Amino acid sequence: MEIGKKIKKLRELRNITQEYMAEKLDTSQQNYSRWEKGEIEITVSRLEQIAKILD
Repeated sequence: MEIGKKIKKLRELRNITQEYMAEKLDTSQQNYSRWEKGEIEITVSRLEQIAKILD
């Protein structure tokens, strides 16, 4: 499974919206969605930020 799909699954299990994630990551919802879809690469620093939010 791709990393974006794993992130999406974890986010949905925690009932967190893309809008909330985007706000916490200081990015647009559209950009966040593209990370989950694998359309753009997620940097290691962004992965660390996402992990902290989903923890």
